[in-house]
Amino acid sequence: MQKESNQILVMEELLKLEDYDDEDIESQIEHLKESGRLESISTKKFEKWKKTVEEERKELIEQQQQAIELQKRKERNYRDSLYSFISETEEVGELKISKIDKKLLADYIATRSIDIGNLV
Repeated sequence: MQKESNQILVMEELLKLEDYDDEDIESQIEHLKESGRLESISTKKFEKWKKTVEEERKELIEQQQQAIELQKRKERNYRDSLYSFISETEEVGELKISKIDKKLLADYIATRSIDIGNLV
């Protein structure tokens, strides 16, 4: 990062994230300018911030993948218990359920007919 204006912007934003007030930010930047360390410190802070953001992004993606997998497991368990219940049931009230009806009923209840996409 070679432009001083970019270095200053980076320092302002990252110091704000660290809860510095405007006066402290200005004095930090002035101190870094006077000591000739603005470029090196702003570059280091920026690289550290980029790394943190990337780690947070990866963690979020992993959480989303885990949530999707958990949802799929729940759906499989529901479907398995539904198939089991229907296959063991011979009649509901006075209504007898044939083998063909059992298969169709289980598929009708357990299979999504509308794809709602990836909500996670």
